[in-house]
Amino acid sequence: MRITSSLLLILTFFVLTGQAQKSSIAITRHFSGKIDKYPIEMTITSYPGKDSISGSYHYTKSGSNNAINLKGTLNNNTLTLTEFNYTVKNKELITNITGYLNLEMSENWGLSGVWANAKADKKLAASLTCLENKHAYNPVKNRYKFLQYTIDKSTVNYPGWKIDKIKGLDIFNEKGSLIQSLKGFDEYIYDRTAEVELEDLNFDGLLDLKIQTYLPEQTKGDIAYLYYLYHPVQKKYIRSPELEDLEVLSFDAKNKLILKNYADGSGNESTHTYQWLDGKFYLVKKEINYENDDATYYEAYKIINKKSVKVKSYKSKGQ
Repeated sequence: MRITSSLLLILTFFVLTGQAQKSSIAITRHFSGKIDKYPIEMTITSYPGKDSISGSYHYTKSGSNNAINLKGTLNNNTLTLTEFNYTVKNKELITNITGYLNLEMSENWGLSGVWANAKADKKLAASLTCLENKHAYNPVKNRYKFLQYTIDKSTVNYPGWKIDKIKGLDIFNEKGSLIQSLKGFDEYIYDRTAEVELEDLNFDGLLDLKIQTYLPEQTKGDIAYLYYLYHPVQKKYIRSPELEDLEVLSFDAKNKLILKNYADGSGNESTHTYQWLDGKFYLVKKEINYENDDATYYEAYKIINKKSVKVKSYKSKGQ
């Protein structure tokens, strides 16, 4: 998900058993704006030291479930993006290019430029504002090193897999001084690759930190995250076990909401929506779909006395 030199740097990763490892770094930034007169929300991920970027955007009216994929490059503050979607034909996944975006990044990470359709015979102006605070604490300049080690393959049921574990992360400032050590975990990572992901998780304009972990014993839902919120007064990251209980989350920066998707593999799916209040997050909505039922069921909640209280249940008529 990631951003001018402000967009990011994947450091070369070496496996040295039991020693501190340089980490891969990714930054996710959120933008809000318009293509022509149509409001959109955009997410861009960049990697320091590499020009490749990825992300998605959706028209606000259509909702995030109708996101359009993006991939491209960032060079000299110019984002060159291709938008695309996927279709299935003869049991093969086909990538379809649907348009292009050419955007210039300002000093405050604002984006402006042109959208064009796939044939490039229709062009519209595009302009977006970054929802994160450019002038706040900037962890992009820090260096990150994981304490990573190779597990004893004889102790696991998957000896041929490329799995290591991490048990710490050291954070250094631009001058090379250690400013924080994150400890208290011992987690699997897949393909021996640990990555620091910087994203605003609580919508205060500051980039927080998350680390993807791997759950090899699970056949479904085999990834989770460690979440750390940046505390501007203490000037350090504070771990959030409450977020970790929800494992994989998406963050709606425009509406300041956390989204958690559930699926049982049998066609029953739901999305739980959470809202931050006074440093804690609370359930405010459930959206539920059942197999063989065209209706969508909703539950609405209000935050009352620091608790989520269900106040309404209803359903759509379906199509």
